Amino acid sequence: MIKKSPELAAVMKRILEAVERKDVATIRSMMPPSDHLLIIGSASEEWTYGANAVSVLLTQVEGLADYRYEYKRMEAYEAGAIGWAAVDVTGVVRETHHVPLRIVGVFKLEEGAWRVAFWHLSEARPNDPRIMGVELTETLSSLIDAINEGADLTVSAEQLPSSTVTLLFTDVEASTSHAVEMGDEAWGRIMREHFQDMQRIAADNDGVVVKTLGDGAMLAFTSVSGGLASAIRIQRGTQRLGDGGIRVRAGVHTGDALRSAGDYLGQSVDKAARVAAAAQPGQCLVTAATRSLVAESDGFSFDAAVVLELKGIPGVTMAYPLSIE
Repeated sequence: MIKKSPELAAVMKRILEAVERKDVATIRSMMPPSDHLLIIGSASEEWTYGANAVSVLLTQVEGLADYRYEYKRMEAYEAGAIGWAAVDVTGVVRETHHVPLRIVGVFKLEEGAWRVAFWHLSEARPNDPRIMGVELTETLSSLIDAINEGADLTVSAEQLPSSTVTLLFTDVEASTSHAVEMGDEAWGRIMREHFQDMQRIAADNDGVVVKTLGDGAMLAFTSVSGGLASAIRIQRGTQRLGDGGIRVRAGVHTGDALRSAGDYLGQSVDKAARVAAAAQPGQCLVTAATRSLVAESDGFSFDAAVVLELKGIPGVTMAYPLSIE
């Protein structure tokens, strides 16, 4: 029997209040990182599972400026051990920027407490044929055909290298500023070209684009040389985008990673992502673990080592800037 659930509505509001306070402990306790946890963000590429999904969400929460929600509407229902809640809110940033949002959570009752199994956040926009590329009155089959003309960056679990892999993370510097300066349409074209180039480069080097996150990406390779060669080509490729004004941060690390549901989990993933975040615009940092696997005859060169203190990773990490020239 389906019934309205004031209790679940209160749980939903508790999570959103934790986001406002940047209360990471509360969010983590209500979103246990099982393999089946799915979090979908406002960007089309933000589709993540398990521990990686929680890590991405918490990183975003920690990076928020002064932020609060204005509530318009909330509904919550439960049916036995399953429940769901939806909220229509306005996100207020620094009291000056207002973003209309819709947030949906699906919950599972575990040991007497509601835990998140699915979370979706999207920006609420009016129906506009320019968004989908077709009139909304067209048939469903026509709509699907139009969507399928776009690039598909998802991969199956079988396509991913297993066990020890070389992971490459990339992130476009100042993407928000570029979008404001160029306009969403022009910036969107550039990013589509960037990701399409990235797919071709990965395929040429026995690798895959595992996923894209906003304006960044995660790639996996069966060999160290494939990962490094791809990093160089991606960096060089961005030099011709946007009249040469676009620069990418990149990080490469080799280690064991757990393959799960078309994604990777584990410390190697976290380390590769953190190293990329520590890179300067236009720079690719390579961990010592990866550097040690490259012979001089492989044709790669590196600058002097830098010492990094990476958030969430004990001790210091040695990394080497990869020569792009």
